[in-house]
Amino acid sequence: GSNKTVTWASPKICIIDGIIERVSEINGLIHSSYKNNTPLIIVARGYNDDVQNTLGVNFSTGNLSVVPFCVPYDAFGANLVNDICVVSGCDIISSLKGDIISSVLWDDVPTIEKASIDLDKEELVVENNSTKNSVTLHKNMIRTKMLKNTGFIGSSESDNATVDVCEKRLSCLMSEGVRLSVGSDLKDSWGITKDRVETQ
Repeated sequence: GSNKTVTWASPKICIIDGIIERVSEINGLIHSSYKNNTPLIIVARGYNDDVQNTLGVNFSTGNLSVVPFCVPYDAFGANLVNDICVVSGCDIISSLKGDIISSVLWDDVPTIEKASIDLDKEELVVENNSTKNSVTLHKNMIRTKMLKNTGFIGSSESDNATVDVCEKRLSCLMSEGVRLSVGSDLKDSWGITKDRVETQ
């Protein structure tokens, strides 16, 4: 297959443990990304159609480099959001913590070393060497959790679900970053974004 990869140097990444319901919630970030000419990757649990269409259309007119990614609402997704935070070296924005998406300041959104999208595999790869040590510790922690649930002699039977999640997480965490596939519920609108990325 053709290797269609788009790479951004020093993009910002914003990780939201929630669904972005309205464009107004991320207006400030979109405007700053445009004004500063800095690509922004948004990782969230979901996007309302309006939000997705607005980002898709703006992306396709070349106005914006705001790329939405979606993390599934399951045990793997919940953990993956954390993994991405460790790689990006940032805190998650969570409505459970009382965070309000619209009040996130541009300067507080972390910049990572680089991000690339493999258009054929529909994968986002986030790379950030500065967090290498914490990523290594984080991976060891996941491995330990996995071993604990594999069922040692004398322990209760293994928790296969947890082991599966841990294995998936470790396969996504590379030494210098994390891999993330496009969320299935973004597939249709990802088409718009993808076509646009290819023509740039």
